[in-house]
Amino acid sequence: MKKGKVKIGMSKEDFCLAVSSFRFSQDPCSGTFMEGYNNTARGMYYPVTKNEIMHDLKKEYFFIFENVNTPFNYRSFKAGDGTLVRIFQNYDKAKSFASNIKFELKNENIKIAKQKCKDLFAKPETQEFADCTLKQILELSK
Repeated sequence: MKKGKVKIGMSKEDFCLAVSSFRFSQDPCSGTFMEGYNNTARGMYYPVTKNEIMHDLKKEYFFIFENVNTPFNYRSFKAGDGTLVRIFQNYDKAKSFASNIKFELKNENIKIAKQKCKDLFAKPETQEFADCTLKQILELSK
């Protein structure tokens, strides 16, 4: 990190090339077979915000990528896409930044969203209905 190889605005592919010279425990793009096998990834993807957090094994740095359509694949170690937008040294701050969903919550949009989900045969008071409603509210808020 101190050598300045990692820069805000770089693609995830360029990021993974830059950190490949780091020690294994500090490289967020490396991992072991068991990590991929056990789905214990060094990061988290937020599909709603299209943000991804990647971190080193020691969890000293948390790298936030935006505009991620294909997250890092911890089984094949393929970078995916996205642009480095922030670096944190605190997981809670990184998580808050990456998962920050910005939308305006209007009663009208809630009613419309719930009705659309009912029309799609989602059963009220289920997780499926809640997920559907949130997705519809986000769409209506764009």
